[in-house]
Amino acid sequence: MRLNAWKRLGVVASVLWAVGGAIYQRHHNIYIAQDAMDSSYSTCIAANHSDYTGCMDRAQQLHEIILAGSRYTVAMFALLPVV
Repeated sequence: MRLNAWKRLGVVASVLWAVGGAIYQRHHNIYIAQDAMDSSYSTCIAANHSDYTGCMDRAQQLHEIILAGSRYTVAMFALLPVV
């Protein structure tokens, strides 16, 4: 089965959107998690001047919580417009 030019273009655009959209959304999720982690660490250090490891542990836990659902948002962002 041969695809005409418009259908071929649609397939190529869909694949590019799925790959590019997934990369963009994952990068965005990591940026949001890192920003929240930095903010949490800074706030904790300002309140507890000497508990560096405790603050870092709490900030890393927050980072992991934010990224826990990242796979689903990446999949939805990348694949829903294609479907």
